[in-house]
Amino acid sequence: MGVPIIGAGLGATLGTAEEDTWGTFAAPDSFVEFVSETLALDPKNVQSEAINGGLFEQAQRRVRTTRQAAGPVNLELQSRSIGRFLKHMVQCGSPVVGAAGGSSSAYQQVFTPGPSAGLSLSVQVGRPTALGVMEAFSYTGVKVLDWTVDVAVDAISKLQLTLDAKDEDTTEDYAAPSWTDADVFHFAEATLLLGGTAATTGGVCTLTGGTPVASATGASIKGANTLDTARQFVGNGGLKREQLNNGFTKITGELDLEFDDLTTMYEAFSANTQTSLQLTWTGPVIDEANNVNAGLVVLIPAIFFEKGTPDVSGPKILTQKGSFTGLADKLGNPAVQFTYTTLDATPL
Repeated sequence: MGVPIIGAGLGATLGTAEEDTWGTFAAPDSFVEFVSETLALDPKNVQSEAINGGLFEQAQRRVRTTRQAAGPVNLELQSRSIGRFLKHMVQCGSPVVGAAGGSSSAYQQVFTPGPSAGLSLSVQVGRPTALGVMEAFSYTGVKVLDWTVDVAVDAISKLQLTLDAKDEDTTEDYAAPSWTDADVFHFAEATLLLGGTAATTGGVCTLTGGTPVASATGASIKGANTLDTARQFVGNGGLKREQLNNGFTKITGELDLEFDDLTTMYEAFSANTQTSLQLTWTGPVIDEANNVNAGLVVLIPAIFFEKGTPDVSGPKILTQKGSFTGLADKLGNPAVQFTYTTLDATPL
């Protein structure tokens, strides 16, 4: 006998698969625990304006001209099963994957930005009815429009995604989940570096000489992939073609600091000086023999602060909120890079 389905959000599931062909459903082969989602069908309905001798518009003259789907998915940063999302967040066609620290069981997955063409996911959300029946809502041609990772005091770190899809379908078979145990990344595991020198070798960027920020209480980093999501054409039944890049990708973020000194952030802001940022989570040991920890590193080699002046809002210790923009440097480094150390041999 199978496990009874809980007739509430507690029983919901979320699975993903890489698509071989954009917009063609692939059954989920990886599942991830999640906090919430509101993916939904987004149709365009048009009502005729023709005069008909009466007071009301006519039901038979209502048509649906296009349909697509989109919505946010909120997760927690964890030690397994988010590599696939990291890959699609930065549109990475060729991740660099290898052994982590000489381990035969732990892997380092490195994701750097590329064009969106040819990269897409199928996503299936299992939504249980109140009567305990699981209904599968499948989304094809899925791409990540924007993403945010964060760290905050007394909190598990979050991963927020906005997804865009070709369509929503409820006719595909439900894929029952197979869960992988994973640890979550949180505030006590995080470190923040500013400054230093970034260099790329073998497709992997590293930062040397960065200065630890001792007064940070929080940080968030956001990426926005500018894609044309409205490529509807005659003869395609109201469905769109693949979403493609049609504008610059944006990297932004915020740092929350106690005001310790001018050198940590203010001087770079005041002088409009380029600097580097690295946010790292170091999780539990996953290979004791080789002393390898689960982890996630977000590296932005070139940032400029947009704000950084401390303020006096009352008698409390002064704080600084530093908003920043990430840009491409002239050294060939990626504008942003995710390095994921995990027990997953491939991005799942």
